[in-house]
Amino acid sequence: MKKILFLLYFITLTVYAQTASNNWAILDANNKVINVIVASPDVAATYPQAIQSIIPNAVSCINALGSNNITAGIGSTYDSTNNVFITPSPFPSWILNTKTFIWEAPVPKPAEVAGSFWRWNESTKNWVQISFPIITTNNSAPVAP
Repeated sequence: MKKILFLLYFITLTVYAQTASNNWAILDANNKVINVIVASPDVAATYPQAIQSIIPNAVSCINALGSNNITAGIGSTYDSTNNVFITPSPFPSWILNTKTFIWEAPVPKPAEVAGSFWRWNESTKNWVQISFPIITTNNSAPVAP
């Protein structure tokens, strides 16, 4: 019976998704985002209570767009003091910028170079350049990768 009710609720949310563009973050008691839904505000207001039998740790439902224009994602943390969503750190060495709430490498990324890009190496705590071979056509004119 619970599965059928959940399925009906999911269908209702799908119908609302077609008419509403409101994204909502479902939070647990530690302000971790455990789900993101698209629903009208009245449906979103009742969502945690409606699914507590399926997801018992659903505590609250808030708008999924933080003041820093970062949208909530599963695994993000909501900082209620600053009204922002903080994504998980991409690497243990990266530092959270407390003005933008975006993770930054401890070493600035070098300038882009044509035909290559930079990748972070956590073991050396530095950027590594990845290069691509230059592709040429049969008329020997270089082609950008």
